[in-house]
Amino acid sequence: IVYVVAVEVKKLGGNEILAFGLHLLAFIIMALMASFMSHKIAGEIEQRSRYESTLRAKANLWSGNAFRAHQIASLQTPSEIHKSIVESAVALGFTVSAVTVVSQDQRTFRYLHPTPEIPTELLDQDIPIGGITGSVLERNDTVIVDYANYPHALPSFSGLNLRTTVGIPMWNGGKIVAVLITASLTEREVFDEELTALELLAATGSSALERQYLTASLTENLSRLHSIVENAPNPTIIFDENDRVIIANKQVDRLLGYIRDDLISMSLRQLLKDVGPVVSLTGGANVSDSLCRFETLAVCKDRSQLEVEVTASSLQIFNNKFVTVSLRDITNEKKLESSRLDSASFDPMTGLANRHKLINELRRLMVNKGASRNPVVLAAFQLDRYHYVDSAGGTPNQDSTTIEIIHRLSTYVRDIDLLARIGEDRFALLMDDLSAASALSYLQRLRSIAIGDINVEGRVVRAGTAFGVEFALPGISAETLLQRANNALLRAIVFDEPRIAFFNEGLRVAAEQRLEMESELSEALTRSQFRLEYQPIVDLRTNLIVAAEALIRWEHPERGLIPPSDFLPVLEDTGNIVPIGRWVLREASRKLSEWLKEGLVGTEFAMHINVSRHQLRSDHIIRDLGSVLDDFKLASGHLVLEITETSVFSDPASSNEIIRKLSEMGVLLAIDDFGTGYSSLSMLTDLPIDILKIDKSFVDQLGTKGELTIGAIVDMATRLNFTLVAEGIESQQQADRLVEMGCHFGQGFRFSRSVAPGQFHNLVF
Repeated sequence: IVYVVAVEVKKLGGNEILAFGLHLLAFIIMALMASFMSHKIAGEIEQRSRYESTLRAKANLWSGNAFRAHQIASLQTPSEIHKSIVESAVALGFTVSAVTVVSQDQRTFRYLHPTPEIPTELLDQDIPIGGITGSVLERNDTVIVDYANYPHALPSFSGLNLRTTVGIPMWNGGKIVAVLITASLTEREVFDEELTALELLAATGSSALERQYLTASLTENLSRLHSIVENAPNPTIIFDENDRVIIANKQVDRLLGYIRDDLISMSLRQLLKDVGPVVSLTGGANVSDSLCRFETLAVCKDRSQLEVEVTASSLQIFNNKFVTVSLRDITNEKKLESSRLDSASFDPMTGLANRHKLINELRRLMVNKGASRNPVVLAAFQLDRYHYVDSAGGTPNQDSTTIEIIHRLSTYVRDIDLLARIGEDRFALLMDDLSAASALSYLQRLRSIAIGDINVEGRVVRAGTAFGVEFALPGISAETLLQRANNALLRAIVFDEPRIAFFNEGLRVAAEQRLEMESELSEALTRSQFRLEYQPIVDLRTNLIVAAEALIRWEHPERGLIPPSDFLPVLEDTGNIVPIGRWVLREASRKLSEWLKEGLVGTEFAMHINVSRHQLRSDHIIRDLGSVLDDFKLASGHLVLEITETSVFSDPASSNEIIRKLSEMGVLLAIDDFGTGYSSLSMLTDLPIDILKIDKSFVDQLGTKGELTIGAIVDMATRLNFTLVAEGIESQQQADRLVEMGCHFGQGFRFSRSVAPGQFHNLVF
């Protein structure tokens, strides 16, 4: 090539030679650059190849290790577990491996399932603590040594030429019980991934061994317990902490009529009517909580019931709690007792139930107490201080006076209640399903009847009456309940005021306050003590007010502003919420109409009005809504009716129909405090809901893991095409975060508290 170039150069002139030289120089430079780039690209390719090879190696390491750990976790015997750990260590690239098991006193150890390199004379014998095992015990941690320079090397290993050696502790109950030892015959670096993989094997093995030990011990203990139970003379059942039958003896079969296999896994509640005392044992930490005895009804396979005496005791095997229940059939005893008492169940003078009948009825009510939220109530009362208003004629017999007063009282006692005579001049009234306030009101009416004028044998008589009241709380016996009612009665007699005393005086005070509030609330509307305030609802993206929620306030003439949380539940319980709700609907609609006429708010503005569960049970709200729309010339879209999840589920048959009718009228419907009640996807998809209001409790969790709940609500609302309004926003950070998550409307102190109608003008402008 050089020769040809030289010949060609000779043929050229001066300028042509210069041009040729420049071309040749450019060619050489390009060739050098191409060579350089080629080497660089080749280097990068080689580096990437090595990196990808490393990634594949790590992936294979962790994939294989995860598979081996899964296998170890599924093994059942210690021998299988130890052997699998050793094999897994060898698979990670270590030539020599073994598990050394430490004695309980940590003075000796044994080699288990070692690789063939371990000297056979070391097997099946206790070796004094030393070597790698000793170092791990001393440090309570993993050790890595070069065995060739290891000062504590065991003499038996001198001929193995071990180099890099790793010892990893295996724990059980906070104590090292074994050591995983792996070694290479050459000096090498133990990478972090390899060490982590070995420690994972050791930890998995430790867990598997502990599980196997606990399972074996539990099985052994349950087997021993099964033998004891089977030979017990009384019907005996063992329940686990989930109240499920795990062991039952043949006596249970005979008593209740079940086949043994049918009993296993049955619930305690399927066999006994009252399970409260038994269930409490599984959570009891005190010795006094470990045993109980009570009477209840047992349910047989044919659904018949037997009266049984239950003796229950708790026991614990490791971390597993169980309850042993022994049954004694007392049905015949109770029948005999009942037949004996029936002949003397009534007081011969008054014809009322006597003390025995009262106690039996009280026990029956307490055992069969259903889902009612109010407990059984017992009132003991005494007639005293007979006063004859007129002075003419003789004095009637005291028994005749007592009988006349009691007969008069009995005509005002509810049919479901029991009136009984429990002493010479002492009586009792057994009442069911009454709140403290209702019980107090009921007894006040009866007392007013008892102390009124009564004509007895031609004479007008007045009697003094005092009451003592107690409620049947969980765990209290019938006898204790009666004793407490009598104690309360004694206090009413001795201190004279109040003449109706509660065993828990705090309940009486609360009941009186409740009755007083009920009375005041019944007059508050006619006395114009209610007023409405309005809290703005804001577009979080623009900070513009787009709606308002009407909130009721009670201005008490003496106690000032009463919180809604104090009086709204009372209105709900008494049913007075219906006329109050009708007033709120009209007043809020009237105010909205004024604002629209004044131009204070735009045509897109909406008024949110809360509707109670009582209003949703009647078509009256349909008529009320139609009236306000006509009277105030409002478009239905201007109103948003807020309902709670509880309102929907308290009476779904009627409330769902009313909700659909309201929607057909064109008003918008919102679920208030969403997520705090009985929310379900079926409710949201079946009912014509337009708006979900996110409860303040969720907004408060913004910035924590709890905000995932809001994220889920936003995602669901987006899919179902609901508008979201967040309640209780208190900071701009919360508002910004809600917008980021997809919630565009909200209300709260960040923007404004609820204000009077006159102040709302200032907020808008």
